[in-house]
Order: sequence, then C-alpha cells, then structure tokens
Amino acid sequence: MKNISVLYGLLLFAAINSFSQNPRNNHWQLGTQDVKVNGNTPSVTTITAAANKYGLATISDTSGNLLFYTDGVTVWNSTHAIMTNGTDLGLSVQNVVIVPNPGNISQYYVIRSVDNPCLCTSTTGGIIYAYSLVEFNAANPLGILLNINPSSGSYPESYYTKVLKDASLNPAANSFYYGPLVVTTNVDDTAYWVILQSGNNILSYKIDASGLNSVPVTSGFTSSQIYNLGTFDSAHVLINGKEGANFRITNDKTKLIGLQYSDSGDDYDTDNGEFANTSSFYQLNFNSTTGAFSNYLSLMSEYQITGFELSPNSGNLFYVRKPKPLSSIPFSKGEIVVKDLTNLSNPLITLNMTSTTTPSSMFTYLQKNDKGEIWVSSVQTTGNRNKYLHQIIGSNSYSASSVTADVLYLNTYSINRMPQLVLKANDCTSNLILSTAVTFGTDTRQASQTITASNTFSAGTAGIYHAGTSVVLTNGFYAPNTSRFRGYIEGCSGTYLGRTAPSEEEHDDTSAIDTLQKNEVVLYPNPTNGILNVFLKDEKISSISISQLTGPQKPMEFRVDNSEKASIDLSLLPGGLYLARIQTSDGKTFSQKFIRK
Repeated sequence: MKNISVLYGLLLFAAINSFSQNPRNNHWQLGTQDVKVNGNTPSVTTITAAANKYGLATISDTSGNLLFYTDGVTVWNSTHAIMTNGTDLGLSVQNVVIVPNPGNISQYYVIRSVDNPCLCTSTTGGIIYAYSLVEFNAANPLGILLNINPSSGSYPESYYTKVLKDASLNPAANSFYYGPLVVTTNVDDTAYWVILQSGNNILSYKIDASGLNSVPVTSGFTSSQIYNLGTFDSAHVLINGKEGANFRITNDKTKLIGLQYSDSGDDYDTDNGEFANTSSFYQLNFNSTTGAFSNYLSLMSEYQITGFELSPNSGNLFYVRKPKPLSSIPFSKGEIVVKDLTNLSNPLITLNMTSTTTPSSMFTYLQKNDKGEIWVSSVQTTGNRNKYLHQIIGSNSYSASSVTADVLYLNTYSINRMPQLVLKANDCTSNLILSTAVTFGTDTRQASQTITASNTFSAGTAGIYHAGTSVVLTNGFYAPNTSRFRGYIEGCSGTYLGRTAPSEEEHDDTSAIDTLQKNEVVLYPNPTNGILNVFLKDEKISSISISQLTGPQKPMEFRVDNSEKASIDLSLLPGGLYLARIQTSDGKTFSQKFIRK
C-alpha cells in the first residue's frame, strides 16, 4: 500500500461553514425564550416560532449558533421546526442529554430516560434509557434523525430509537420514577462517559471516536445505598419509597454526587395533609479512565429537594429544599442551602439574598453554565419569581455565597428546568486513523503524533488535519477539486486556521499573505528541500532560530532586516523535524514546526 505524506503549506484554504468538534449549549431554548447565559453577555430573546417548544437539552456549534434542541419526545432544528423524523421519540421524559459523536463531527447522540409506562398505580413498569442519532449532511443541512434500528418498529424501540442495555443485554431500567442521567468527559478529555442508573448498578457507556460502546462499565452497590425499591400504597394510590434521582460529576471528574428522592413520600403527614417527601445525598468515587464507581458514602438526608448543583471548585453542594413542616415556615418554600463537601461536619447554611439578611425562598431548579455560574429558576409566582432567571454569587465560598434575584427577565414567560451543561471533549489523541467519509461541513482533526487518513470528501466539504509528526494519506483517500483539504505539522494546538497559501511562483509577493490572520506564521514549503520561506503577518521579523527536535545539532541563527517575510537556506541541515522560533523587533516570539526532507 502506498502512503502519501501531506505537504504542509501547499494545501491551505479559506474556512467554510462547519459543524465541528467541541460544540456548546450557548442557547437554552426554553419555550418562546432563547436564553443565552454561556456567552459574555447574558440575554433573553423572544422567539415567536418557538411557542411550546421546550428544550430539556440544547446544542450549539462552536460559533455559538443554535443547532437543535429537544424535550426528549420531539427534536426541533435551528429554525424551530420539527427536524426530519424528529417526532415521537418516546413517552414522557425525565432527563435528556445531547452528546457529540467524537468519531463523526456531523452526528449527535440524543440520550434520554423514558417512562415505560405510567408508574402511579402499581409497582410494575419503570424507567428505561434510550437513544437516537441526529446527523447533519448535504441533503439535510438542518439535521435528520437517522434510522438506526431497521429491524424494529414498535415501542420501546423504533426506527429512530434504540434502548440502552446492561452487560447482560437486558434494558437498563428502574422501577418507579427513577431515571438519573449525566454526561462527562474521560480523564484526558478524548471521549465522553454517559452515566445512568439501573437498579443497584451505575452504568457508564463510553462514546469515543468509534461511536457509542453498547456494553457499559458496571459498578454494583447494595439496595440500601443508591437504590430503594419502595412499595405501592393502595390506600392513597401512591408509591412509597425512593422514586427519583439526579447525578452531578465533580469538576475534577473524581466523584459523583447523587440525590435520591421520593415524589410521593415514605410516610403520610396527617398534620399537613400531604406526604412527607424525603431525599438523601450520597457520594461515589469515580475513575474517569475506566468509567468505574466505588466507595459509597452517605452525605445527609433532607425533606424535599427539587434541584441541586456543585460549585465550580466542587467544594460546595447547593440545593433547593422545602422544609418540613411547611406550615410553620410559610415563606421558606424553595430556600437555597449550601453544604460544605470539604468538611462534612460544618453545618448547613441557608443562603441570603444579596446584601441583605433575608433568607432565599421561592426557588426551584439550579444549573451551572460553562463559565461556572450557577443559575436559578423558579415555578413560584410569588414576587414574580417565575418570570426571571436568578443567580448564586460567590459559589466557591461556603460561608460567603448568596442569591441575586431577578437577573434576567423572561418576558413574562415562566420556565422550569434548564439544560445540562455540555462539556467539551478534546479531540487530541496520540495516533488517529480516519476512514469515515466526510459528506458535509468541515472535518477538523488533530493528533499529538500521527494522522492516517483513507477517507473520502464529498463536493463542497473541507478537511483540516494537523499532527505532531506526520499526516499520511493512504490508499482510498480522495478529495476532489470541488472540496478543500489542508494537512500540516503542528500537534494538538486546538486551532484550525483557514488561509490561502501563496503559489510557488508568487511566494515573494507580500500580497500573497493578505489573507492571513494577525500574528499568523506560515512556513513554506513544508516539508522543504532546503529553502524555507517565513511569513509573519503584521509583525517585523528580527531573527529566526532553527533547532532540530531530535538530534544533537545546535540551533542555527539567522538575522532578518525587520521584514514580514524572510527566506533562509537550510540545505546543509540533515533531514528531520525542526522548530523555527521567530523573534520580532518588539520582542515577541512565535514558533512553528517544519520538516526538512
């Protein structure tokens, strides 16, 4: 098989529209409200076309543009229309997350916990977990749900839905209303872990460049720890026992904080004429390399908790509680409390409203964004709390945090739960082998060592590949002249710059670098047979130092007469991988790797 090495510098191009790695959830599409709290300036925009379309999960591209959102039953595209095949994914949904496919930049997994069937009149039935796959392609630029289950056609599995199963190939399921679901990245941020609960087990499904691994990592616990089945109370036609749960993963990915709660209660409170709902928190150690959990630790029990979140430093646990009995504290419904996870012996603190001694109240749900800010919503009409988003201030401090109310006005529209944070997976691995055809957008890939590609590109698509030592195009690789491709030696910089290279005839012309970004370096040709041309946009080069990355040679120094470009003769250097350090006249330094043939 013939291997063809990519010539860095010869294949440069202007960037085109892309659906690339590292998407975000800049948009919280909450009914008619397009809420943005992950950008530099929080804002709320009313979208008339989005009436009654509530995104329990949303996803944006790297530029912050809305891609699609879902309530777990229906999927809507960026124009707020139902996506192709995007209806009837399941019955009512507890939790839903959107996870990018690291192996295909145009695909996203929609994973959810689904009622199967109603749980309110018996101990049978429960929650199952299912997933669908959204793809953006040339025929469907606004997205399509793929047919991933052609052999089926009936619930719980359908053409566009598959059920997640445990290691024994049984559906991952829980009796009663119990469907925790969370997603995080692995230890080196190259893949995702989708974490859910099935009875007494925590299941971790890995999504990496090969797609979703349908065989989970299983971590088992006793029924008295993470899961209590409960019993059916025929007198009150309700279920007694632990019926719900929620998960959060600490920022350092070493622990899981779990909440198990009862929506209908363990006992009947005759004084208040309602069920005395109970909740409890626990902690598990998490190995983000293997996906395994261990070392159960009970943290505390509470009355009724509606939502919780961790501080950015993971040292504090914030939650919203409804104290018992409600009648004795009429205005404390929905107060926010903080627990010190670094010292469990410290007492709970009820947060005050900012700059006052007034205790927080009338709040419901908490959600952290990608800047570490904890946002708060409410379903309570008292004080118009449900018409605003609120915020916890100073959340890294156990003793000095507080609540600021009425931060973002929701244009009279009430919201409740907010979408989970989408973590960014780092698509940098040591060695990357690519074979999946690129049919839409721009495929951006990087590796610290090598990239070997045998994939094909459709017309109008593009590819940007960079690696630390080599990018190799093997038999089968094909990029027509109606596509654009660029490969170069850089390693895992995380940047995918689009630019137009000067042709060999015009590389002396300064106009050829007009399309470069400010302070951008181009070495041409790369690999080089001897003469290396250096361009540095908007900077004056004073000197260039050339050193071999592997080998005993001393660096070679070249003086430059304060110009944006320079040509140096390296014909005496042996072949190998080198580093050029460019010093500017005002003391700045830029570096770029290149190959001497």
